[in-house]
Amino acid sequence: SEYINILIENNLLGSDSIRVDKRPEPLFTSQPKYPQIALRKELEGEVYIKLWIKNDGTIQKAKALIATDNIFIEPSLNAVMDWKLSPAKKDDKFIDVSIFVPIKFKLPKTP
Repeated sequence: SEYINILIENNLLGSDSIRVDKRPEPLFTSQPKYPQIALRKELEGEVYIKLWIKNDGTIQKAKALIATDNIFIEPSLNAVMDWKLSPAKKDDKFIDVSIFVPIKFKLPKTP
């Protein structure tokens, strides 16, 4: 998906504070619902989210750190809370980590 590519391109699939042997990798992601008001106003935007990932790969918590417009925060958080990732690994043990994730809202292209 576009989000996975963004994560990989920006090297954001790592821990923000711990060196790991194996970074979390997306197993399932869902795209956020584009807010209707943003569509009507033809707004695009980004939200940068910090995810806390448990040692089983589930998302424990998500927090929006920066948003180009607050209208994009709720759909971004709702989407990432459904994500499933492989757990991070250090010294052959699965560990809790946090990562940063950019969520981009781009208007659909019209022919």
